[in-house]
Amino acid sequence: MTQKNLSMRIMSHLVAGFPNHDGFLQALKALKDGGADTLELQIPFSDPTADGPSITFANEEAIRQGFHVPQIFDYIKEAQKIGFERIVVMTYANIPFVYGIKKYVQDMKKAGVTAILAPDLPLDDEEGFYQASFDTGIDPMPVAVVNMSAARLQLIKQKPFKKIYVAIRAGTTGKQTVLDENIKNILQQLKDYEIYAGFGIRTNQQIQELSKYADVSVVGSFFTETIINAVQQKSDIYTQVKAAISSLINPIS
Repeated sequence: MTQKNLSMRIMSHLVAGFPNHDGFLQALKALKDGGADTLELQIPFSDPTADGPSITFANEEAIRQGFHVPQIFDYIKEAQKIGFERIVVMTYANIPFVYGIKKYVQDMKKAGVTAILAPDLPLDDEEGFYQASFDTGIDPMPVAVVNMSAARLQLIKQKPFKKIYVAIRAGTTGKQTVLDENIKNILQQLKDYEIYAGFGIRTNQQIQELSKYADVSVVGSFFTETIINAVQQKSDIYTQVKAAISSLINPIS
């Protein structure tokens, strides 16, 4: 079986505006200082159907504090100032549709975003989102899932995608995932793309194993839970998040 490059790459997921502006910046800096390669920045949405309880809570809390979609560009700038050169903006399809698909992809391109992701967007009924992205010169990332049918895989291969997000476990984010043969099989079928693989990634061992089949490991709930715990314990967010990412990249032997 052909294997991917074994270098360690992590895309860390944060919800914009959570737990608040200052706390977000602390987490952001901790992730960059700790070695995160890419940032997945989520625009808060009221019904995040693919997300587990911790990220759902983060979405709700950011909205409760008054987050509005145009503010995402301020958060993108903050991430760039801290040193993130690769930023993937993730949200649910309703937001770019209400914003205006063409304007949304153009504004993301102008902001210097690397790729855009809408996990609830159907491959066969996406109302021009993908083509608008291709035309604008920004990478849209479709979502592939374990046990995806051959017909659905063919829909991906019919479009000039470069990057693919692979949800390596059914359901929502949060629960830990075991890398079984079904997961390895879907990753192998998509080996010609740049693969971002996530859902339930929490340990260095998982990342090391996943790096044989994917280019980037996506870690989200693990960091969100770390932020929630830090807030509840009234401890320093930077310190806690830095320790969390260090446990993934430089585990204690």
